[in-house]
Amino acid sequence: MEIGIGTGLNLPWYPSSVSFLIGLDPDPGMLAGAQTRLGTFRGSAQLELANGEALPFHDASFETVVGTLVFCTIPNPFRALLEAARVLAPGGMVHLLEHVRSPVPLLGRFQDLITPVWSAVCGGCHPNRDTVRTVEAAGLRVVRRESYLGGLVVRLEAIRD
Repeated sequence: MEIGIGTGLNLPWYPSSVSFLIGLDPDPGMLAGAQTRLGTFRGSAQLELANGEALPFHDASFETVVGTLVFCTIPNPFRALLEAARVLAPGGMVHLLEHVRSPVPLLGRFQDLITPVWSAVCGGCHPNRDTVRTVEAAGLRVVRRESYLGGLVVRLEAIRD
């Protein structure tokens, strides 16, 4: 399952081992864009209008949850990550690529300063979130973390024990 599939830009990048995907987004316009890209996905896919804070699935329904640059815009990322953990089967993985608050103090403070305006202009995006800490607070165990662009972007893999 991909939370915040948006216009489906990730669809061609899924490996052929992913034979079925459910893509969620709260914006019908984004889902319409994803619909036009379904042909780039090698398996079968289902698109659903839903938000990450209230996933319409049973507990332990998925082996994998994916999110790309989405937990910066979800109004309550902690609630959404609790939901991701809930729908994951034990041993299931969360794969995230997110921009986060800089570990460089001056840059982090700058992100804090611009967040109100940035969020208003950029569709609710908060460039100063500590997504790693939120993932851990939601009960997921980070098993892999890679930082890019001086720590502004992180790739995370976390497991539901």
